[in-house]
Formats: sequence, C-alpha cells, structure tokens
Amino acid sequence: MKHFLKLLLLGLLVAINAHLVTQVSINDIDVEEFFPEKTASSTNTSAQNNINATNRYLFVANVPSTTLSGLQEQALISEYMAVPFKEHTYLILFKYPQQAHVLAQLQLNKSDYLGTPIVGTILSQEFLTGLKTYLWILIPILLPIIVLLTSFRYLLNLSNEVLVFSLLILSCIVLFKMHLNAAYLLSLLFIYIYAFTLINQVYYNKIATPTLLFSLLASLLTTWLSALLLSFSNFGIIKDFGWSLMLWLGVLSVYILLRVMGFSRSSLQLHWLNLKPSFLSSKMLGLIAGLFVVIFALWLIKPMTVNLNPLAMSTSQQHINQFEQQHTLTQPILMSVTAHHCSLKTVQCNQELATWLKEVYKNLNVNYALILDLEHAYQTFAEEPLSHATPQKLAQFQLSLDLLGAEKLLYNQDFTQVNSLFSVSLLQPLEQLIIMTQKIQEADQASDQFSVHLVGHMNQVAQYQATFLQEMGLGVLYIFILLAGLFALFYQDLKVTVSLVPALLSMMALLSFHSLMQIDLSIMTLIALILFVGIISDNIIHILIAYKTVQNNCFKTVFRPIILTNLIMIASLLLMALINHSFLKQFGLELASLLIVHLILMVYLLPSLFKTFLTRPGQT
Repeated sequence: MKHFLKLLLLGLLVAINAHLVTQVSINDIDVEEFFPEKTASSTNTSAQNNINATNRYLFVANVPSTTLSGLQEQALISEYMAVPFKEHTYLILFKYPQQAHVLAQLQLNKSDYLGTPIVGTILSQEFLTGLKTYLWILIPILLPIIVLLTSFRYLLNLSNEVLVFSLLILSCIVLFKMHLNAAYLLSLLFIYIYAFTLINQVYYNKIATPTLLFSLLASLLTTWLSALLLSFSNFGIIKDFGWSLMLWLGVLSVYILLRVMGFSRSSLQLHWLNLKPSFLSSKMLGLIAGLFVVIFALWLIKPMTVNLNPLAMSTSQQHINQFEQQHTLTQPILMSVTAHHCSLKTVQCNQELATWLKEVYKNLNVNYALILDLEHAYQTFAEEPLSHATPQKLAQFQLSLDLLGAEKLLYNQDFTQVNSLFSVSLLQPLEQLIIMTQKIQEADQASDQFSVHLVGHMNQVAQYQATFLQEMGLGVLYIFILLAGLFALFYQDLKVTVSLVPALLSMMALLSFHSLMQIDLSIMTLIALILFVGIISDNIIHILIAYKTVQNNCFKTVFRPIILTNLIMIASLLLMALINHSFLKQFGLELASLLIVHLILMVYLLPSLFKTFLTRPGQT
C-alpha cells in the first residue's frame, strides 16, 4: 500500500512537472555571448561609414535582388552587396534589433543564409535537440543502474525527491517569468545531477542529522561560491551559467533545509561496497608524485591550445562546409585602411594602395574570399585593372559609386580611408585567426604610407584568448584558496589542506592530457574546471566532518555514499558525452574525466595523505 501511494504521487508529480515545462520560455543565445564584454564594448567603429562594427553581416544565397531591395525599403536591412564571382549570393547588413524580422523574411522566401549572427541560434537549437535526446535516453538507462547499485525502494524515494525539487524550481521559473537560454538550461541540467549527490547523503550517510545538515549546507555553499566565480566572467555565456546556477543552488538549499529538518530520515544500507581505505607506502607516494612532476613538465614544454570558436563543438559543421563550398566563406572580416600622405581621390594613391593591399592579402595564412575590394570594385566598373586608370576614369568611377549609394561603403567622407571586406570560414580555429591578425598588424607596422586595422571583434581575438586563460587560471586559483581557507578554519589546522591534493592532481592530469594530445581548451573546459572544484568539495567536506570525529576510520563510514554519488554523477555525464556532439558532449566529457581521476585518487591516495599529514600522536 505504501509503495502504491508513492507510485501514485510519482505519477502526479510527473504530470505537474510536465505541465510546468511547457510554460518555460526559452531564448536563443546571442552571438555576443561568446565574446568577452570588455573587449566587445571597445571594438573600433567608424561613424563616417556604413560598413562598421555596429552592423551585423549575413550571407544570403538563392534570393532575388528584388527581395533584398524590398527589405531595404522596409528599413529591415541597411545595405546589400553582391558577392564577387558568386551568382545570386549577397552580403546583407542590418542592425541587431532587426535580426528576428530579417530572418523571418528570409525564411519566408526559402533563402539559404549563414553568418556569425546566427551562430547562437544554431548552437541553441543543437543544445535543445541534444538535451531532449539525452533525457529520453538517460532515464531508461540510469534508473536500472540506480536500482542495481541500491534498491527499488531507494529509486522510488529518490524519484519523488527529485520531482518535488523539480516542482519547486520550475514553479520559480514560471512564477518569475524567467527566460532561459542554453547556458541557463545547462546549469539547470547540472543542478538536477547535483541534487542526486546531496539526496544520496540524506539516505546513506550515517552521521547525526544536525551534522549532516551542516555538511550539506557547507557543500552547497562551496558550490555556490564556484558559481559566483563563474558569474564574474567576461564571457556572457559563462556569466549566464554562473548566475543561473546560483539561483538554482538557492532553491536546492531551501529544499534540502526543509527536507532534512521537516521529515525524518530513512537510513538505508549499501551492501555491495566493501572497499577498505588503502594506505600506500612512502615509496609508492614518491612514485606517484614523480609521475605527476613528469606530466607537469611535459605540459610546460608543450603549451595548450585554445579554440573559443563555439562552432568547434557544433554538429552543424557539415552544413556550414556545404554552404561555404557552394556559395562563399561566411565569416566577414573588415579592414579599414588609412592613407597618410595622399588623397584617395588621386589615381596614384589608389594604385599604390591597391598594390599594397595585394601584398597584405598574399601574406595571410587563411583561405579567404574577397567581398569588397578597391581593385575589384574599379575593375567591375571600368572593365580594366586599376593600374590602367586615368584621372578621368577614376572620377567617373567615384561619381558612379556616389550615384549608386555605394561610395559610403568603400570610402569615407574625406577620402582618407577605404574599406576592404573579405571573409573566412566560420569554422576557422582561433589560433589561425590570431596569426592572421598578427600578419595584418605586421603589415601595418611595416608601412609608413598606409595604416590598416581590423574593425570589430576580429581585432580582439588575441585578447579573447588571453582573457579566457586568465579567467581559467585565476578562477581555479581563487576557489582553491577559498576552499583551503574554509577547511583550515573549520579544522583549525593548515595541514588539512592536503585533502585538496587529489583535486589539484586531477586538474593537472586533465590539462596535461589536453596539452600532450593537442586537444583544444574551450569555454566548456573553464566551466567544468570551476564546477569540478565545487563538486568535489562535497566529498571532502563529508570526509573532514567524519574525520574530526572518528579520525582515519572516517573512510569506512563515508566512502560508500561518496562513491555511490560519484558513480551516479559520472555515469550521467559520460552518457551525456556519448550521445551528444555539442555543448553537452564537451561539458560531460570534461567533467566526467575530472571526477573519474579524482575518485581514483580519493580512494587510493587520500587515506595515505591523511595518515601521513593528519594523524596525531597516539593515533593509528
């Protein structure tokens, strides 16, 4: 009868949660979310020219020019221009507020379009598809695993617990009319997995209820601090993840407080795990330390690579490749060139500039497609190269640009600057883009007559990489310092910070693997690293609290629930990595790898570290 009532409650909770899910509003990620805010707000703009960093650029294929003219008359797009050597392919310029209307009109006309403005839309749609697939596969696979490791009774209790928590969190989302994007959804998915770990402690940890409540709240606090650190990120998508995770952790804290204080605990037994703490010899500890020193040395010799291009995680790469092969490369790059000692109204100045630009393009390390170029624009008008131009023909050319309204796209008002617009692939790795910008900077420094700079985000790619590495290093360092301080304050002994050694070694192993195998670091790596420290603090807190009472016997009392929670979380994350090929794959693989290494080190190394550094005189 009791199980029947629980099943009835389970069905009711599922129905209510399903209804609330339909009320949740989901927005696409904007492409700006992938750029650091400080550098994004400081990009160069040119108020004198219609082509500048404030525009959005989109390539459109298989659309009549009359359709684009109509969009221009409706003030939905600012300008459009034909892509050279590509039939029925255009580059359109518009402002961000018009993006939704522009895309709706292009979809209505069944046009093919691609470009940086819709990167966020592509990834958001992939994430939602991957999330739905993951949930449909996760539930049938994970439920038998839980039953196998625990019992049907625990599965029933756990399901009701998670659904009550879900009811609470979804009600908050609907009540406060929150609009979720992919970053919010990823943090929401994580909080459900994290809730498993805390509920496991409620059922399987044998310590007294007040002590358990203290350890659970301490665990939530350290994870919340990790989320707080992420919320300070300059990257919008990381900031959203951290901010939303702080909100979800607040709801989870309320639920845990009500659950532990308001209802009696049902203590269950784990009979399948009879692992005893392993105490390694000093020689073995030295060998492990030497191994990690070698790994760290190799890491220093072979630096890590960073790829912040979000499409590196995308399943749409085949579609992007196909579009770019059939039509044109779709990541526009704008160069603004200034003539210092001559006027671009003269033939000689234009000819010298065109010759100089050819050298700049020739030295680029990327495949590119010219969209707007002085030489090509003149040759299209005069049907002869710019080297054959005369003052009369150049004047006619510039007059025709003025009549067509195109002069403002090529020259500035006083004819001291000219725009040059080319495109590269959307899939171009960050490292190659950095080299490209360095080549352009070298050309700028080598010339006294002309100066050139990139307009917009492309000019900032090296800063993006530096910002990412700085955030990753400082973020992990700050949370470790904070945890070390909290642990030392709680135990009143600095040596207790030895409990963080397995976490440090785990991160070292992951980063060294990235370095040695030349696997790019991504935004997901940063999120995984900081979240990892927050998660493993849950393990360490439970161990330290038990250690303060029963010393080295703590491993016998807390290992079982800790190992169970880690195995469930690792299984969930590995499944996430196996069935996805975008955000979820990277996130699941990075975090699962860290947890696997940490679990092994915690079981086989941490007891020895405690025995070596924390055993007091007279203890064994």
